[in-house]
Amino acid sequence: MVLQFQTPSLPFNLDKVHLFGSGLGGYLAQKFAEITFRNPMVVSLVLCNSFSDTSEYSKGTMPSLFYMMPAFALKRQVLGTFPPVSNNRHVADSIDFMVEQVETMDRSCIASRLVIGSTRNYVEPQRLRHLNITLIEGFDNPGVSEKLQDDIQKCYPDAKRAQIKCGGVFPLLSSSTRSEHLHLDTLTSVR
Repeated sequence: MVLQFQTPSLPFNLDKVHLFGSGLGGYLAQKFAEITFRNPMVVSLVLCNSFSDTSEYSKGTMPSLFYMMPAFALKRQVLGTFPPVSNNRHVADSIDFMVEQVETMDRSCIASRLVIGSTRNYVEPQRLRHLNITLIEGFDNPGVSEKLQDDIQKCYPDAKRAQIKCGGVFPLLSSSTRSEHLHLDTLTSVR
């Protein structure tokens, strides 16, 4: 997994990177930083509605079965985690966009993401203490449980925190103006 993740950075000759991840992407960003901590490449992490432990998602699932499921069943599994349509037009648009993205993914891609998310594992935060970490949390529908939000805050007690009052599960897609403002504030705090 890490070798595949490092490969795209090689053509760009990047020695240091700042990683942003939302949900599972945030978990993977943490795992990458954890695995490469002896030869640090990651300078900072910005984690939006993310988590540091997959045990809540692994309850009652057998990850290997995802590779045997047909594409429509896998897509239903992913889309079933999306919230119902929102009254907020921007939130509804962000959900529609993500539904379109899932619909374009092939079976193996969806299965591998479901396997990663449902395989019991956790981040070792002591390996990431040297990083600048910012946690972005959405209040109206963060997409992760309160327990997972508390857990990631405990992992990184010195992390900077940003809060988004509305925006749904995909807050950085639902409002570009808020996202751009948050992005600029986050970049300023990372430097």
